[in-house]
Amino acid sequence: MPVRGRSSVRASERSLSFAGLVSCWMTPQIDISIRRTHLRGWRRQWLLESKGVAFREIDVTMDAGLRRTMMDRSNGRTTVPQIFIDGLHIGGSDELAALDARGGLDPLLGQQTA
Repeated sequence: MPVRGRSSVRASERSLSFAGLVSCWMTPQIDISIRRTHLRGWRRQWLLESKGVAFREIDVTMDAGLRRTMMDRSNGRTTVPQIFIDGLHIGGSDELAALDARGGLDPLLGQQTA
């Protein structure tokens, strides 16, 4: 069963490359680029936690390198959050919710659809 919760990556941990952060082989790696000042993160957080999956929040607020990496991975998008599941760019909170509504999120998370 996937682990619940989240972890954060700080600029001081930047020596581990954004794309090279280690994930558990049994659960998908979920990276979410955020800004600490962004208040609308509750929706994606609730959705992922309700599915019992762990995710990593990567704060791009004060780190230009992490922000550039986020933009490169998301084809130039500058808004946050930007959500990636096993390296696949999902988009923001709206795209994550839409993916779930049409039944596409559970398969990406390795879960059975209802």
